[in-house]
Amino acid sequence: NVLSYSLTFEDNGSYDSTETGKLYLSTPKAGVSSPIALLIGLKRVDVKVGQTVPVEFSVTPDQLQTVMEDGNSKLLKGDYKFTVGGASPSAKADELGVSKATCGFKLK
Repeated sequence: NVLSYSLTFEDNGSYDSTETGKLYLSTPKAGVSSPIALLIGLKRVDVKVGQTVPVEFSVTPDQLQTVMEDGNSKLLKGDYKFTVGGASPSAKADELGVSKATCGFKLK
């Protein structure tokens, strides 16, 4: 099984650009027993002025697993969040105005 996360990049500026979308995952207990955000995907996209380009990330169940203290990987129940942006999700990135898109889901 594969989970897909889709979004679009749009160039509203005056010049063609190349965007690098980084897909970060925050798992249940993020920042406690796992990193606050883990980089799990990367897409480089050329976007011309006025153009909107669709981007899709594919995520496997293995990528959602958390490595536990005993070294075994486990899929945790709880809230997960995807963040796509040009920088790791953080207060500093928010302060600098780094654009991002987020989507959350829950595993029961």
